[in-house]
Amino acid sequence: MELSDSVQARVIDEIKDLALTVFESQGGRPQECPIGVIPIAIVLIRYVLRHSPGTPTWFDRDRFLMCNPNSGIVLHCLLHAAGYGGYTLEHIWNLYTSNGCNHSFPQVEYDGKNSRNSCIAGQSVANAVGLAMAGRHLASKFNRQTDAIINSQIFVSVSESCLQEGTTLEALTLAATLKLDNLTIIFDNENDKKTARSTSVYEHVTSFVPAGINEHLRAIGYHVIDVFDCPVSLDSILAALKAARAYVGKPTFVNVRTAAWWAGDNDPRVTPITVTRVPGRPVALAPEVYSYFHDSNQRGAVNYQRWTDQVAVYAKLYPKLHRALCARMQGAEDIASVLDQIPVDSKLEYFDVLRYLAQNSSSTFFGTTSSLIAATMSDSWQMPEFQAKAYDGRLADYGSRELAMIAIHNGMAAYSKGAFLPITVAPYNTYLFASAALHTGAREELSVAHVAIKESATSSDMAMSFRKPQELDALMHAIPNLIYVRPFDREEIVGALKAITAIDGRQLLISIANTFQTRSCCSYTERQNVKFGAYVVLAQKEPRIAILSCGLQLPDAYSAGQLLNANGVPTRVISVPSLDLFDQQSETFKKSIFSTATYIISVDTTNSSLAWSKYCHATVEMDPIDDRASHMQNLGRSGQQIFDRVKMYVDTDPTVKWMRI
Repeated sequence: MELSDSVQARVIDEIKDLALTVFESQGGRPQECPIGVIPIAIVLIRYVLRHSPGTPTWFDRDRFLMCNPNSGIVLHCLLHAAGYGGYTLEHIWNLYTSNGCNHSFPQVEYDGKNSRNSCIAGQSVANAVGLAMAGRHLASKFNRQTDAIINSQIFVSVSESCLQEGTTLEALTLAATLKLDNLTIIFDNENDKKTARSTSVYEHVTSFVPAGINEHLRAIGYHVIDVFDCPVSLDSILAALKAARAYVGKPTFVNVRTAAWWAGDNDPRVTPITVTRVPGRPVALAPEVYSYFHDSNQRGAVNYQRWTDQVAVYAKLYPKLHRALCARMQGAEDIASVLDQIPVDSKLEYFDVLRYLAQNSSSTFFGTTSSLIAATMSDSWQMPEFQAKAYDGRLADYGSRELAMIAIHNGMAAYSKGAFLPITVAPYNTYLFASAALHTGAREELSVAHVAIKESATSSDMAMSFRKPQELDALMHAIPNLIYVRPFDREEIVGALKAITAIDGRQLLISIANTFQTRSCCSYTERQNVKFGAYVVLAQKEPRIAILSCGLQLPDAYSAGQLLNANGVPTRVISVPSLDLFDQQSETFKKSIFSTATYIISVDTTNSSLAWSKYCHATVEMDPIDDRASHMQNLGRSGQQIFDRVKMYVDTDPTVKWMRI
């Protein structure tokens, strides 16, 4: 299988030219297009991957993540050439020229026709580790000694920029610790082909691993394979990838010396290329390209049929396991029903809610960066950890890998829609460090739940322990496709967890201030109404004032509402655990919540009040530094204080649209 073969050379050139044509049509510079990875991807798709273009959502298919910078166009062109019907040339052209798609970072897609995974530098390897963990966990649950029904392998191509990211190193180390032998990392190394030591054209990779990337990965527990003659020969790439697939006990790192197509003018280490396609809108690839992938498509159909036959035999041998497997494949576990079984009048705290969910569901997978939380989960929950060669656990302690944890859970959620509901539980500031992964997972519509625990109110350093989390509220509200919830008690926490099961493809972040708010439940909170984002807790048929609040401030707002009603000021109090969910409701519903209120006033913490301004005329702000004497663990104004300020505001009959009081 030599590149000199005219057919294979034509295939590489056609894919290269198509990618460059579309890339340049969007204003990209040709030297930014990852042309060197094309031979690797062709070998993977044509010879190595277990996939079926006719059944792209095959549950046990291999997954391939192409994470080189600007790899989106290359990946789309390869999917078109490989016969994935959803990727016509018309679709690709419109995607990048009409719809303004970012060619750098393609997203996870589930459109019924295709299912692929791709991600961004810095999170790519972590996403792949999440996919590998998902595969190993499912295999431990459903495979039997003579009937291995889950065999998917994860392949991810990375570039120098990926290997420079701290998140990548965190994920690489974790994969080695967990001995994920279903993971293969392919380094598109645009380097000197004469040495086994990685010496980048820009000397970036060796700057953080002085002994070389190969030596570093061998030391932490990887099989390492070198490939020196790409793209002169594709045989060595094929041999390396087949060997990687066969290795057991460790993940594999394949260091492929590819061509640095553009690294600078007159650079002897590069292979210059030219675009042979006539500029303009592409019409079709050469017939030889489609014929080249035809055999692999037929093989994919045969492999898929063989797997379905194996599943049919498996169903007869293990009927109970087969039903559970089908439920995972269909994403059919009803998490909401599990949560509904928690009694309304129980005295469970939020941790007990999570424990109940863990013990009564099979698709949840928990992760934390806190050793204390992990110990609590492992001991009191009696929940086994996900460890090397003990992959049946559903709890992972990620240590201090904050960003990697969320990126890994994003990858786990991408394995198959609904097969997993990953849940992270960590201190609130963790999600500041990991905000990039939160944003990516939300943008890619991956269902992951996060439980953020703010520091204890008894902390001696109030400014450090509270002001930063409060300021983070604005960041969380700004992340698109992220549902941010600030519940008061256990009932609203249950309702928040139910919300993510009802809304497909959303990230959920539940902010819990401390355990104080969960030790008792108010009689007026309702789990079933959290899905609307807001609901009335103190009714008044024709209110003059509507007070909105959430979290720890809700009881004080409720008390203030009672005082206002007692003093002849008709007041309605509304719990708003999630402005994001409330924003999605109809105008009719919003008007029914506010009713006839002339003044809409929020009660919230400093630095969070601006989020309310779209609905409120005024806000009563709480500053935790100034209000140390408050009765609720230094956290809120008393109902009397709120009453005094609201009464003063209303009596002045203000005309300004919005103000702080």
